[in-house]
Amino acid sequence: MNDIPSVARILHPFDGVEVLTLAVDDAFEMTRGATILSEQEKCRLARIRHGATRRRYAAAHCLLRQALTRYAEGALRPEEWRFVFGAHGKPAVAPGLPEIRFNLSFADDCIAMSLTRSREIGIDIEPMPGDIDEPMPFGISPREEALLRRLPVDARARQIARVWTFKEAIAKAIGCGIDDRFTQIDACPVLLTARSDYWATVDGETFDVRLADVQFRGKTYFMAVAVGPVAASG
Repeated sequence: MNDIPSVARILHPFDGVEVLTLAVDDAFEMTRGATILSEQEKCRLARIRHGATRRRYAAAHCLLRQALTRYAEGALRPEEWRFVFGAHGKPAVAPGLPEIRFNLSFADDCIAMSLTRSREIGIDIEPMPGDIDEPMPFGISPREEALLRRLPVDARARQIARVWTFKEAIAKAIGCGIDDRFTQIDACPVLLTARSDYWATVDGETFDVRLADVQFRGKTYFMAVAVGPVAASG
């Protein structure tokens, strides 16, 4: 019950960073009963009326607890993890427990989870869009929009999704939500160079970002993982 299922895909985009992808159904089957959830999590689960949403919540939060125990090499049992929340609702491991940072993202029936130590981390996963002329989403800067407008329609939607995934992962690492800083995150390098590794500076801090195309159950997804600078010890 405390092991990550063998069907989970585990990636290491950076040294010391672990990313897991797993289907909601597989995670739910592994964690049926949700006995390792806290009382607060169980209460929230009971308030969720939509069946698929309840299933995803139970699967993701049980998987998170098991992933933390695995990453911490068994320092705590899954049910012993406690969490606190930042100003914008970003969860974190409670003070006094192993200093592991984590983040979650969902797309369709895929759960993506990232874990590391001593560095803020964010992850975003989005389905690859079809070849349609999508409107510019919130948070696209004028320069980014100008670069996107130069692209043919069949490439524009894909690049919008890559830019959004890049920005979202960084925003989640910062824990700021989608606010004015979203526009300040410069995604122009994503549009100007075809690479997998990038960096961006926000509020004086530099974030390393890894972009990848991920295959999951026959579909292609964009995934971005962003990590901040190593936190000062003490």
